[in-house]
Amino acid sequence: MCKAFDLINHDILLAKLKIYGVDDGNLQLFRSYLADRQQYVNINGCTSSPLGITHGVPQGSILGPLLFLTFINDLPQVISNSTVDVYADDTTFSSSAHCTLGTTAVEAKLQEDIDSLCAWSTQNRMVLNAGKTKSILVTGKRLKSRVADPSLKLQANGTAIEQVIHQKLLGVTIDQELTFKEHVDKLCKKLSKKIGLLKKLCTYLPIEERLLFYNALIKPVMMYGSIVWTYCSKEDLMRVFRLQKRAARVILVTLDYKALIMLLKQKGGDADKYSNELCKGGLDTCRVLCILQSYEDGRG
Repeated sequence: MCKAFDLINHDILLAKLKIYGVDDGNLQLFRSYLADRQQYVNINGCTSSPLGITHGVPQGSILGPLLFLTFINDLPQVISNSTVDVYADDTTFSSSAHCTLGTTAVEAKLQEDIDSLCAWSTQNRMVLNAGKTKSILVTGKRLKSRVADPSLKLQANGTAIEQVIHQKLLGVTIDQELTFKEHVDKLCKKLSKKIGLLKKLCTYLPIEERLLFYNALIKPVMMYGSIVWTYCSKEDLMRVFRLQKRAARVILVTLDYKALIMLLKQKGGDADKYSNELCKGGLDTCRVLCILQSYEDGRG
């Protein structure tokens, strides 16, 4: 959708709320919440004339996203051939067919549902952003050679929908063969930048703050969508693992064996339990990092 939050028609929204069972008293409260809002622009102390807001829901509020989700709640009901996944203003259609049928069967299903979406958008006075709408044919490695024509010829309101070989969806980059190589490439770039920043700061931070930096800014990025690692190649998986080891070395760069034992004791850990393991073949930084995190999380 194009500027979906700003295009919501108040009358249509209130009508849907009534259908969903909101009584007249609460409906009047919602009407008052949406009505008589104004906006203006202020640049360098110069303020424009106020302009009334007749469409949309307030962004940055708690109630705004809830009203938006209520508005689009009936969208999946008009889709009959595809699986619909809706997350805020991101909507994804997915359909499948046997590889012997080629892309024709998938095209027919998707095109019918895209037409239904366009009709729903017109009826609800929304605008479908055809320029940002993409299609991708996921075959995997095994079936790729068995599909004669891998192209998808789809349109939205007369505009051809671009077909791509990989697409970012809710933070995970999906590719045609489900190798997730592009996703790992982007992930490694993000991790390298954050680890580089930590390296510059580590001389100024005690180890507790380095661990905090790792848990707050590095680990969540690394673990987001980690289920895709199941499908990654061993080489791509090792790239992520090497970055984790690099982060561990940066965190523990000034930490020797005695300092580690003292730190474990401070955190209430059983230092003797790990002393022999940590000394075998030198100090394994990743293992040390995991041990320290286990005590940070209360799992030691």
